[in-house]
Amino acid sequence: MKEFKTEVLSPLDVDLDPHNPRLSAGKRGATQPELLKVLVDAFKVEDVAVSIATSGYLPFEALVGFRRGSKVVVREGNRRIAALKVLLKRISETKRETERQTSHQGLSSGTYRLTRRRDSLQPHKTLTALVNGELG
Repeated sequence: MKEFKTEVLSPLDVDLDPHNPRLSAGKRGATQPELLKVLVDAFKVEDVAVSIATSGYLPFEALVGFRRGSKVVVREGNRRIAALKVLLKRISETKRETERQTSHQGLSSGTYRLTRRRDSLQPHKTLTALVNGELG
């Protein structure tokens, strides 16, 4: 039996599988932005993202991928990778907007922790870990 190699990668460095069996025939082979939109719109990726944001990323099931040239394509775990990509994009957009607002107010830039609720500690730890690439 072939032994598998384990690597730690940023979700941003992993491509979604354009031949994912969940996809309809017409969606197979789509571009990465199109695949992300399809997964978000049709496969409850938002629910997965909310779960990760509130409970943390729990690596009970390994993500399985393969190398295609210089890229890594996820074979098992497309919804989880899509959810992480969505979260990281939102964090990046929020951080840019916060930096833009604080620069207009004459405040120095700094590290911002994002949370959905003021009294919630776990989500900001999770999101901070995601930003810092501490996924698992």
